Amino acid sequence: IWKVSSVEEVQVVLERTGDTSDVFWLDDVPFDSMEKVVACLPKESMFIASVDPMQPDGAEVEMGKTYKGMGCASIFVRRACVGDAEDLEYAQFLVGRFTSKASSEFKFTGLTGSTNGHFGGVQASGSVKWKRVES
Repeated sequence: IWKVSSVEEVQVVLERTGDTSDVFWLDDVPFDSMEKVVACLPKESMFIASVDPMQPDGAEVEMGKTYKGMGCASIFVRRACVGDAEDLEYAQFLVGRFTSKASSEFKFTGLTGSTNGHFGGVQASGSVKWKRVES
């Protein structure tokens, strides 16, 4: 796996390996540069993209879904688990949001209030406030 952050770094890896590299970890690539970096990867290659955790309004999930639409094989959420009390809840939040096919605008689930968040669960508000970010 080659860790790269720019078009230039991808080109260096491809030159050094004779265009045989096929797995890339796109780390610290600005969101607005991701398409350019992905476009220079070999067509048969796969890539993993990194996102920062606990962004306002779950932006890390939207970024991840955008990257998935570009062909991303996996999303790495930096510092998602750090050994504090929020690790499990945040991991469940990520798995639920990344795997959900439900609309991010309309949350009609047909589930009971205790399950769909009306009584304080993860879906109870549009934007989850993480204690780790507030401190």
